[in-house]
Amino acid sequence: MSVSSLLLRSSIAGLACLSLLVTKVTGATYELQDTYAGPSFFDAFNFFTGHDPTNGFVSYVDEATALSSGLLIIPSSDLSPAVFGVDYTNTLSTYTSRGRASVRISSKQSYTHALIISDIAHMPGGICGTWPAHWTLGPNWPTNGEIDIIEGVNNAAVNLMSLHTSPGCTDAGANEVGTLQTSNCDTSVNFNSGCGVTADTTASYGSGFNGGSGGVYATEWTSSYIKIWFFPTGSVPADIAAGIPDPTGWGLPQANFAGTCDIDSHFKDHNIIFDTTFCGDYGNAEWNNNAACQAIAGAGSTCNSYVANNPSAFANAFWSVNSIKVYQQSGNSSFSSTTTAPPTSSSTPLSSILAPGMGDSTASLPTSGNFTRPGATSTTSSAPYQAATASSAAPTTTNPSSIGAFIYIGCLGSTSGFSSFIQVENNPLMTLDLCTTQCSNSQFMGVFNTICFCADTIDSGTSIAAADGLQCKNPCPGNLNELCGGSRSTSRLAVRQASNGILLTVYENTNFALVSVPPASATFGYGMGGGAAVSAITSIVLATSYVDVCDVCLGGYQSIMYTTTIAQCGCVANEHAGLLSYGAMSSAPHVPMTAVETVCSSCGSNGAAATVTVTLPAAVVAIASVSSILATATVTGAVAGNIVEEAAGVAAFANSTVCGGCAAATGVAGVAGVTVTTTGGLALFTGGGAGAGSFSGSMLGLVVGGAAAMLML
Repeated sequence: MSVSSLLLRSSIAGLACLSLLVTKVTGATYELQDTYAGPSFFDAFNFFTGHDPTNGFVSYVDEATALSSGLLIIPSSDLSPAVFGVDYTNTLSTYTSRGRASVRISSKQSYTHALIISDIAHMPGGICGTWPAHWTLGPNWPTNGEIDIIEGVNNAAVNLMSLHTSPGCTDAGANEVGTLQTSNCDTSVNFNSGCGVTADTTASYGSGFNGGSGGVYATEWTSSYIKIWFFPTGSVPADIAAGIPDPTGWGLPQANFAGTCDIDSHFKDHNIIFDTTFCGDYGNAEWNNNAACQAIAGAGSTCNSYVANNPSAFANAFWSVNSIKVYQQSGNSSFSSTTTAPPTSSSTPLSSILAPGMGDSTASLPTSGNFTRPGATSTTSSAPYQAATASSAAPTTTNPSSIGAFIYIGCLGSTSGFSSFIQVENNPLMTLDLCTTQCSNSQFMGVFNTICFCADTIDSGTSIAAADGLQCKNPCPGNLNELCGGSRSTSRLAVRQASNGILLTVYENTNFALVSVPPASATFGYGMGGGAAVSAITSIVLATSYVDVCDVCLGGYQSIMYTTTIAQCGCVANEHAGLLSYGAMSSAPHVPMTAVETVCSSCGSNGAAATVTVTLPAAVVAIASVSSILATATVTGAVAGNIVEEAAGVAAFANSTVCGGCAAATGVAGVAGVTVTTTGGLALFTGGGAGAGSFSGSMLGLVVGGAAAMLML
């Protein structure tokens, strides 16, 4: 029976939803239009099997293959979740394989305006190498828009929500509890990062989400705005549970996409999508700046090679969806009842490839081993999942996905004796909480039995132990419900520096930024409707946290977030290697950093003054240098009060990139029409035109109005 014919049926109150139904909710602002749940869940979706538009190391399979391979579970009842995931049993070749097997589904039904209630018990996020998403997409990407409800890459700790559109749509970033990262939704700028907002809680994504038994995402799409709320399990509003959702009573959303954007001209006819890809445009870019994932993978490993050679790392990379419910406002004539045919081509982009419930969140979920689908009459021995039963239930002793600012990395082993970890305490009542307290000023903490270790880096000889078939199985002495490391052998060594023979339970401190090591940059999102654009020069939004001295801060230091848009040579997706080739660039996009010496009034022993070395963004150093010069300069012309703007304009040239003989100019607005001279008579800026600049070593070259000027930094 087709979905369109099912939509003609009227539902009976109290009848279990066995198929896609249309239900009227009397007296509510919103009417229940469609329910995706129960044994017919997958009947309402198309399975995509083409090449991943985002260039992931993935092989999407059809429904029959997914079922026979154990990559999905058809719900046995209306209260059972729909479960679908990835292969985690086969080791692959990055040269002969298209990628790890996975499932990507898009709804046959499309919508214009909707309130989408996504009740999800488990997601694949927080695992190095993964890029899962729950999203919606219109035809002819990006003309009709993309709404990313859930998205993250690698070991991300919080959810990223974003929009990707054609030109002319920006987000104001107001009236939301999340943090605005990028404001321009246009896919043709900022390397297709769109306008993105990160959630304010680790319960929103990955291990934090799964550790809290999931939750509900509510996405309200109207002509005026697109809002996304997140409610952890146990905190879901009563009106949602009752089937009469009223967003006016939910408080501020995580993301409120409203600004200079005509919603109706940028978003139309969206299908609902779930997928899990690996690496790809976003994942590879973030991997190159992710110290934790690189440490887990081992020296020299790329994202693709890690995914190919470590199948067991993806045992928990699955979606478990209780239900998706789609509501429409009463009298909404813009509801689209189009049924999308299954995709037949792998060309990019595809209008039918779409992206990112109130059920029993305690239903049995896959754990490990071979999987037996609930209600099935036969099984295959090669299926990667196994349903939780009395004999195969997960152990009751588990570690929390997050402890305060610390997120769980995994059980790590070492061939180098954990050379970067230093013992800080040996306590007969050791717990994970106790060790995180001891390591609050470090980036990593590790526990073995009674011993707590701290580290600021993870050396190349240390990696996730699960790849070797090893586990951290020792209960914590102070909390038997947690696991504090394990052993490679029967030896239980306790030395000042961690031994080769032990395994550490390791967490990473998300609030910590290193002083002596250049911090990694963060790339904010990629549109999933299409791959990275190919152009001579491309802009990309990067952010990095760094530590600088602070005379009024406790300990003498402060952590600062720096965000910038930089120019990069055009990138081309390399399908064979699964990586991005950045033209003439030798590395992935990053924020240029500079180590400088400075005097700190309280960074020395016992709070005394000391000369310290800090690693800062090069543009910040340039601003400080130029500001210092301008502060003593004789300024002529209408530039009073604009010293900081001029300095920022000069500093921006540090990010300029020469690509194929053409100079990418940025930040020139700060110098237009300005004449500045110093007491020594050196001309810093002259003229009124935009010029092209490039940065090399300690010299800044600037061409303005045809006249060349150089400033030694």
